Amino acid sequence: MGNFFTLGKLAVRIGVSEWGLRNLANLGRIPHTHAGKYRLFAEADLPAIRNECIRAGYLAPDVQEGADRA
Repeated sequence: MGNFFTLGKLAVRIGVSEWGLRNLANLGRIPHTHAGKYRLFAEADLPAIRNECIRAGYLAPDVQEGADRA
C-alpha cells in the first residue's frame, strides 16, 4: 500500500487551501478515498491533483511543490 495524505497535510504539501481541495474532491475532480471521517489522497496522485488545482485556479502554474512561500 502506498503513502497517503490527509486533506490538511496535502494542502500544506502543495500550497493550496483545504477549502479548495475539499471543493475539488466534492466535485469528483481529484482522486481520493475515505477512511472513516478522513479523506485520503494517494501520493501517486499528486501530479494529477496539482494539475487539477492549476486548472481550477487554486495554484499558479509556476509554483513548485514544497517551495518556500516568503
